[in-house]
Formats: sequence, structure tokens, C-alpha cells
Amino acid sequence: MAGKKEMKEEEPVKPKVVAGEKKDPTIAALIALAGGLLVGGAAGAGYIYLGKVKKGIVYIVAAWLLVGLLFVLTTIGGALLGAVTFGFGALCVIPLWILVPAFVLGIVYDVYMEAMGKKTILPDIKE
Repeated sequence: MAGKKEMKEEEPVKPKVVAGEKKDPTIAALIALAGGLLVGGAAGAGYIYLGKVKKGIVYIVAAWLLVGLLFVLTTIGGALLGAVTFGFGALCVIPLWILVPAFVLGIVYDVYMEAMGKKTILPDIKE
């Protein structure tokens, strides 16, 4: 045994963690903007790009719930309100749709700040 050399096993090469890499803030913001405007409120895609999958899914679902709620308010609520107010009340619920682009732009800004490593404005969701 004294004459034999001990052979060390080489440690396996660990794959790079993509989520830990620094991502381009502009790309992250553009993905969030495209997801928010083109895919019906899926601005959380920017978080998914950054590796924050849970946070991205939560904000996608929140945006879809907001769109669904506004759809119900403007169709059913607008029709009922319009019937009572001779059509004027239905016009009052239309400005509520400004909430969707405001929510999307808030997420886009938050994704950009997160990618920059700065303080974000939206609550953080633990992975």
C-alpha cells in the first residue's frame, strides 16, 4: 500500500447557473414591455428572463386578474350603470383601463431596476 499512489477522483464540473448571471437591463425591460403590451399583460416575462420565475408568474397572474376584473366592470357594470344613467355611466368606467398600462409600465420599471441591482418599487416575492 505504501508504494501505490492514491488516485483522487476529479470533481464533476458544475454547470453555470444562468439565473445568477448578470442580465442586460435593457433586454429585461424590453421583454417585460413586449410581454405586457403584446401578450395581454404578461409583463412578468421580464422577471422570468432575470431568473425570478415565481415573481414573474405572480405578476403575470395579477395582470390577467386585473384585465379580467376590468372586463367584467366595463361590460356588465358598464351596461347596468349605463341603463340607469341613460348611457353616461358606461363612459365613466372606460377610464379604468388606464390601470392596465400603468401596471405594465410599473412592472417594466421594476424589472429594469432589478436587473440593475437597485432598489425596486414592487414587493419582492421569495423564490
